[in-house]
Amino acid sequence: MRQKKRKRKNKGKSDEEGLSITIKQSALVDMKDGELPGNGSIVEDIREKMPRDENDAIDCRELNLKPDHAKRPIWVTHGGRIYLETFSPIFKQAYDFLISIADPMNRPERIHEYQLTPSSLYAAALTGRTPELMIERLTLMCKTDLPKEVVHMIKETTAGWGQVSITARKNRYFIESSNPDVLEELVKDEVVQEARITNEDGAKMNSQGPRGTVKIEGLEATKAAREKKVAQAVASKRDLTDAELVAAANELEEQANQVTDDLAEMARLIDADDSDQEEEVSETVDFEVSSKKLEAVQNRCFKLGYPLLAEYDFQNDTEVQDIDMALKPTTVLRPYQEKCLRRMFSKGRARSGLIVLPCGAGKTLTGVAAACTIKKRVLVLCTSQLAVEQWKSEFARWANLDYGKITRFTADHKDHPSSNGILISTYSILAGAGERSAVRTKQMINFIRSRTWGLMILDEVQVAPARTFRTVMSLCPCHCKIGLTATLVREDGKIQDLLFLIGPKLYEANWMDLQNEGYIAKVRCSEVWVSMTPQFYKWYLSDHADSGLSKAHVNQLRKRLYCMNPNKYMAMEYLIRKHERLGDKIIVFSDDIFALETFAKKMKRYYIRGDVDAKQRQDIIQKFKFDPKVQTIFCSKIADNSFDLPNANVLIQISSHGAGRRQEAQRLGRILRRKPGSILGETHAYFYSIISTDTKDLAYNKGRQRFLVDQGYSYDVIDHLPGMEEEGAVRPFGFSRPDEQEDLLTTILHNKYKDIDMNDDDDGGVDKVKKVTNDDDLDAFGAIEEEPSRKKVSMASLSGADGMVYQQFNKGSF
Repeated sequence: MRQKKRKRKNKGKSDEEGLSITIKQSALVDMKDGELPGNGSIVEDIREKMPRDENDAIDCRELNLKPDHAKRPIWVTHGGRIYLETFSPIFKQAYDFLISIADPMNRPERIHEYQLTPSSLYAAALTGRTPELMIERLTLMCKTDLPKEVVHMIKETTAGWGQVSITARKNRYFIESSNPDVLEELVKDEVVQEARITNEDGAKMNSQGPRGTVKIEGLEATKAAREKKVAQAVASKRDLTDAELVAAANELEEQANQVTDDLAEMARLIDADDSDQEEEVSETVDFEVSSKKLEAVQNRCFKLGYPLLAEYDFQNDTEVQDIDMALKPTTVLRPYQEKCLRRMFSKGRARSGLIVLPCGAGKTLTGVAAACTIKKRVLVLCTSQLAVEQWKSEFARWANLDYGKITRFTADHKDHPSSNGILISTYSILAGAGERSAVRTKQMINFIRSRTWGLMILDEVQVAPARTFRTVMSLCPCHCKIGLTATLVREDGKIQDLLFLIGPKLYEANWMDLQNEGYIAKVRCSEVWVSMTPQFYKWYLSDHADSGLSKAHVNQLRKRLYCMNPNKYMAMEYLIRKHERLGDKIIVFSDDIFALETFAKKMKRYYIRGDVDAKQRQDIIQKFKFDPKVQTIFCSKIADNSFDLPNANVLIQISSHGAGRRQEAQRLGRILRRKPGSILGETHAYFYSIISTDTKDLAYNKGRQRFLVDQGYSYDVIDHLPGMEEEGAVRPFGFSRPDEQEDLLTTILHNKYKDIDMNDDDDGGVDKVKKVTNDDDLDAFGAIEEEPSRKKVSMASLSGADGMVYQQFNKGSF
């Protein structure tokens, strides 16, 4: 019913406002979770018919091993589980193909594990992988005969997928296919017939000539960089520049492909579907449909088993003005960034989709390069005001562009927008703007919604499926969307919605490969186990029956007790002293704001939390970056995302958000940026998670590590810090004396309500009228009954006048 109401409400919009092909994913209306067109119960049937042994395990013994199996890199089971050998000479080619058709399960050092699913095959079909091509490549790489169940699953679930696209061309929309028979079938449908627009001569279809090619920004500079000789630099293992890293990686890849002639030929065949995309010039047939009935056509084609692939013919779009911008000649793209762009720009068109790169690997540069290639109006959505500032500086850093064309729209900065430029804003301010918003905010919202954007870049796209934010995309018309993230995970299971809200996954990089090649820092991850002090543990085990606290508040109080465990503080102080002596830059993370302030003040260090104003926050960041005396800062969870501290190389975590996998990976990303002067292959970053044993802290920690372990990271367990006793004897740690611990416990119990909800999001601003939160990491703590939370608000907020400006014209009248 909500969808229908929204549809009726949008009827009064202008034609230009409704011109967007990527946002009209109406097929979601009648689709259940995980249900895709055409697959039915195929997966369930395959699972029931799979051969099993006496222990009810899948029996693969009947699969015939090929004579040259040693040269082939993968094993495929009856259920679509794929195992990839990373030591294979053609690993890189096999990985690039598998990541485009299967979901990665875990990727340790020697063996990677993937799973074919209906959603992964759907995404593969939408990026041009035909069933025949997928079966051919899997057969080529598989050590055994490809199981017939896998062949059946690919053929049946992908029948019709990827054969039809809907293309935006000069603000007109065309259903397009290289197979005329498919279009003939579609035009016979009653719904499609009503939406079709015939030519003046009565022709139903138009024949299109070969597509052109796309000149992707930055590829020429990258190619020139690859021609440079870096053998001496690699041999000496000195710190490499980006250009040298590109050339070194290219040389290693060429060496891998030249092991033997047959392996080189196999690698060429596996990689053919990517390398040939730019040169493929097949002719297509299309017919035009009305933009007013576009949503109905998409929904109908989806139900018929021909989901429409959204493409943007930006090179022939004369309705949306071009922007005079290009990447600077000195900008060099890394190999994986080049692959991302090649997947996005194919056969003369731009595709919407997702790009997954580790933190510190250059997601922002990839987005800037995409914007410079399309050269149309760009709308960038971020998670915080700080991220907005960083995106603005990155556009200025990498692109030749009039600085005045880069505008911001946040609670603190509402720049005068350029009619044909780049606008950077936050999810929250667009989602939360309502009737009580300030006049200037309403004007900016109307400006955004009244224009059709060539490209929408969604930073940290994993937040987009949240209830509050997903409406933003339907209110901002655009022709092409690209989602950027390092962690394509959500605890509420809504991550699959991105396939329909944005598009298929275009590329996902392997963290370990980028680490081994020197593009991101090599990190040592450690768990530091400390016991609870007797007094703290006594109160932790208490049921607090006489305290008057609710069950939810009791759980949060226990969390605060193991978070502020004096032994945890002493371990943290020892690690800070140790790394400060080594000249390292350290970030200490705590979700508990009370613990953050208490520990930071105890150590006399700067701290950043949500209510620290932007100027003070920026001053602290600048001191951390450039002042050698400021080596440690304390941060709340506002620094989880889009916090650029490139010189930080040590992270200490004392409190986190339950078992949230995404937060652990995002925090690791704060120290993943490659450091100047680092030696290739050596550890130069350290991640410590200090855990109070025999508490829920230990259980939550295992859950947090799941994502990083699946990426190939491992955690050392440290139950004793060498040298800590000697250090404490010479210079006692804070809270080491019993009276200090007693005072700390008294302070915790006295302030049991203070910041108990730990709500410290940087919402990007909604004119400070209300806090807009997302439902990411939902249920990370498990089921906790909802309780009213205490928040500091002003009288202006209660009256509805917050964000408004009053001006006095005549002083004499008062």
